[in-house]
Amino acid sequence: MRIWRTGLVFLLSFQLISCATILHGSTEQVEILSSVSDTKIYVNDVYRGIAGPEAPLEVTIPKRGRVTFVGKKENCDSREQVVRRSVDPATFLGVLIDGGLISILLVDIVGTNAFVHANQSSYLLEPECRS
Repeated sequence: MRIWRTGLVFLLSFQLISCATILHGSTEQVEILSSVSDTKIYVNDVYRGIAGPEAPLEVTIPKRGRVTFVGKKENCDSREQVVRRSVDPATFLGVLIDGGLISILLVDIVGTNAFVHANQSSYLLEPECRS
C-alpha cells in the first residue's frame, strides 16, 4: 500500500510540470527602446525605467494577462504598444507526457500561461514630441 501511495504522489508531482513551463518559464525578458532620449517606460502602468535610442531597457514580463508598454516624456504625446503573443511550440511536448490533458490544459494554459510567448523580443516606442 505504501509503494502504491508513493508511486501515486510521484506521478501527480510529475504531472504538475509541463514542457513549456520547464523550458521557458512563466515570464520572459524583452527589450524596450524609444526613439526619443530619456523616455519614461511604464509596463502595465508601473514605472520600470528610462529608455532611449541608444539605451534599451530590459524588463521581465509575465506570460499571463495583457501587457502594455507606454513611453512618456514631457512635451511629447505618449505612445503605447501591446505585447502580441503566439503559441510556444514546446507546449506540444506535453502530448508525450500525458496526452496533454494535465500538462498542457491545466499547467501551461490555466496555471502558468506558459503556452504562449511574445512575438517580439524587442519593442520600439516612438513618442511624438512638439518642437
